[in-house]
This record gives sequence, structure tokens and C-alpha cells, in this order.
Amino acid sequence: MVKEIILHLGDTKTGSTTLQAVLQSGAYQLPGQTLHYPGSGATLNQNHLAHVLFREGQMSKSAKRFGKIKSGFDGSDADFAVVSAEHFQSVDPEALQLAIQKYWPEYEGRIRLISYVRPHAEKLLSAFSEQMKFGMLKDGLPGFFEQVSSNEKLDYTPRFEKWRQIFGDRFELRPFVRSQLYKQDVVADFFHFLTGSEGVKLQEVAIENTSMTVGQIALLRVLHATIRPDAKPAQVSRKIRASLSRVVVQEFRDTGLGGDCAKLHLPKDLLGDVIQRYEADAAALDAAFFAGTPMADALHSAEQRLTGPEQSLEAADYFSAETLMSFQMLCGVLNKIAAQHPENFLDMLQAARKGSRTEEEG
Repeated sequence: MVKEIILHLGDTKTGSTTLQAVLQSGAYQLPGQTLHYPGSGATLNQNHLAHVLFREGQMSKSAKRFGKIKSGFDGSDADFAVVSAEHFQSVDPEALQLAIQKYWPEYEGRIRLISYVRPHAEKLLSAFSEQMKFGMLKDGLPGFFEQVSSNEKLDYTPRFEKWRQIFGDRFELRPFVRSQLYKQDVVADFFHFLTGSEGVKLQEVAIENTSMTVGQIALLRVLHATIRPDAKPAQVSRKIRASLSRVVVQEFRDTGLGGDCAKLHLPKDLLGDVIQRYEADAAALDAAFFAGTPMADALHSAEQRLTGPEQSLEAADYFSAETLMSFQMLCGVLNKIAAQHPENFLDMLQAARKGSRTEEEG
């Protein structure tokens, strides 16, 4: 039986994939201590565990998934066990508490939780890029900002205060700001939280999870406008879209296509609205959780780090006519395969992703 469990809750886009790769590969040394991590094979994370707590179609699998991970806890004598799932970002902390009480009752008093939070402007950009990657958006950044602003997903303080209300001082929130992290690195910061020791030795893990350029985002818009699998059930279509996006993004990285284009940035004329919308939440989060003002500082320094003129999302503005025509032809071929043999196409895409370290959004 493990002695202590650490639940790493994300958030998304706070270095989760890199941390999970280190945990899965065992690229660490804990002097005099041992660690159990459920990740194996191509599975870097335990997002499937988070899904049973908020996705209606998967809630019936709660006992099985919590039970399987508990078997690993029970069969290990490690000092620490880590469960890492950035999709806990979407979980009601009360639902997690009830699941712990139901499925892991003997471990309830031996669980600590940690989450990292990305500053508002950076999270807005990364969330936009991620949704464009999967073909979930048609509008540009201003339209996305209006959407996010109204759904309150970047209003951090109420969400994290609820985690603290449910779990008390067992819950730790850390700002995903380099200067605020132990050794200015999120992996080192996590292991320092885990052990409370400075003696942990970490090895570098090669992982490609860099952000896309605006040209690559524009190409993905072409992909998603062309490939529209109408498979039944609809879940197959969603999986095709997600798997295809990941395969294509990996090819962008391997071939360098679009890599010389500019990084995505906030339009300068939008920044004022972003600051006005989130400065109260940044100040409240700082006051509630942090010794300094890292969130407010990051928001008000965004102009120097994240802004530029408005960027086009039209692929023709970044690629030659020949390159664009070749890409469109490839998309057309893939669309025919997806439409005629959706299940087989999905299997091929998932096989192509095996061995890749770019699983999920880290």
C-alpha cells in the first residue's frame, strides 16, 4: 500500500505533458524514496479517470477506473503515488471528494492535490490555438475572446476557491510563471512539492509539444474545412478529427512546414479589453493564493510579451499557391477515405500516433 497520493490536477497548458513524460519514463531519482505512477505504454496521463466525473457517457465506468488505479496503490509499497490528469480542470471538486470517499476510503487522509494556473492572457492564446487545432472554431481571436469572456472559463478564483473549500490545506495552487517556480521549471517545482526535498535529480525527456505558428493554424483551418467525416456514431467523427489533427501537427513539427511563420499573438487593440475583463480576477487570485502578485503582473506585462498587429488566418497569406494546392489535394484524398471507411481510417490514425509523446493537451 502506497504511503501518500499526490493528485496533479493540471491545468491544461501548464507543462502537464512534460511532467507526465518524466513520471512515465522514470526520468527522476528520489534519494531513499520510491514513486508509483499508473501511466504505461502510450498512456501518459490518467485523464480517463477525470472523465468519469464529468462526462455523462462515461460515469458508469467510475467503479472500474477508480478500482483499477486503487489496485496499483494497494500492490505498491512506494512512498508516493502520483495521479496526473489535466482534465481534472473540468471536474467539480465535490465530485472528486465523493469518489475518493467511495472508491479509495482508506487513502482519503493521505492525499494531497496540486494545480498550476496559467496567467489569463497566455491561457487565452493557448486555448484559442488548441481549439483551432481541433477544428472547433471558425472565428478569430476577438470572437473567441467574447465567447470565453461570457462563459467565465478564465475566471479562476471561484473555481480554485472551491477546491480549497473542499480539500483545505491539502490543496496547493501554483502560478505557472517561470520566476515563481522552483528552479524556474514546472517539473522541478512539482517534485519539490512532492518530496519537500532539494535532493531530487531529474533527467531531460525529449518531447515535442511546442505551440503552433499562425501559419500552421491557418493550414489546419483548411484541413477541417475539407475533411468532414459523417461517421455514425458521432463519437467516431470526433475521434477522427482529434486524431487527424494530432497526426498532422506532428508532421508539421517533423517536416518544419509552417514553422518559420510567426507565433500567435494577441492583437494590440484587443489587449485593453482582456486586461479590463480579467484584472479583477487576477488581483483576487493573487490575494487568495499567492504571496506576491504574479497573476496581475503577468496580465499587465502582456503588452511587451504577447501582442502584435492583427494576424490573418488565411493559409494563402503564408504559403505559396503550389504548397497550398498540394495540401488541399491531400486533404481531399483523406476526406474520401474518412467518408468511405471511417472506422478503418480511425484505426490507421491511432496506429500512426503510437509512440508519439504529444498525447493530449499538456
